[in-house]
Parts: sequence; structure tokens; C-alpha cells
Amino acid sequence: MLLRSILFWLPMPFIAILNAGLREKIMGRFLGDLGSHQLSTLTLMVWMSLYAWLIYSLLKIDSPSEAWITGITWLCLTLLFEFLAGHFLFKNSWARLLTDYNLIKGRVWGIFLIYLTVLPHLIYSVKR
Repeated sequence: MLLRSILFWLPMPFIAILNAGLREKIMGRFLGDLGSHQLSTLTLMVWMSLYAWLIYSLLKIDSPSEAWITGITWLCLTLLFEFLAGHFLFKNSWARLLTDYNLIKGRVWGIFLIYLTVLPHLIYSVKR
């Protein structure tokens, strides 16, 4: 089950990168940095929900604990990707990467991470 969770996480960074491209090319022109960050976080939640709904039967989640393990696995892999690829591949500073976690300044990325963690359990609950 853990291996399936990892394998089905692999497309998620590509979905997120495409979503970020939309933010940079379209949303940013109309909404500015903060507004486009907030809207793209919401659209990424929608994209990930659709993706998770489509692959859910392939994940073969049979219990609430398996759903939570999947969500926590997705969270950990996302954080690893964000900080390692974000810093070393995309050349963002550590300070820039941490900026998106400042909820007081309207940066809502942390809400997405919570949502991604809970998402497999939400779908498990709906489909059961």
C-alpha cells in the first residue's frame, strides 16, 4: 500500500508545476502575487481532488488508517520535493520557500498541505 501511495504521488509534482505555470502566465497578470498565490492554491486543491478521485480505486485503500498513511506519505513526499527540488533544482532560497507558509501575510500554502494530507481520508469516507 505504501508503494502504491508513492507511485501515485509521482504525477502530483507535474500537476503542481502546470498549475504554477498557469499562476505565472495568467493569474499573476490579473491578481498580482498574493492573489494569484491564493487562487492557484485553490485551483491546485481542485486539480489534486480530481486526480485523487480518479486514482482512488487503484490505491486500494481498505481502511481509515490506510487513508491516513497515504495522506501522510503524500505530505512528506510533497515537502521533500518542495524543499529539495525547490532549492536545488529551481534555485529558490530557503527564505523564499518558507515565505509561502506565512498565513498572517495571506500565504495559504500550508492549507493546501493540510488538505492534501486529509484528501485520501475524505475520498475514503465519501466512497464508503
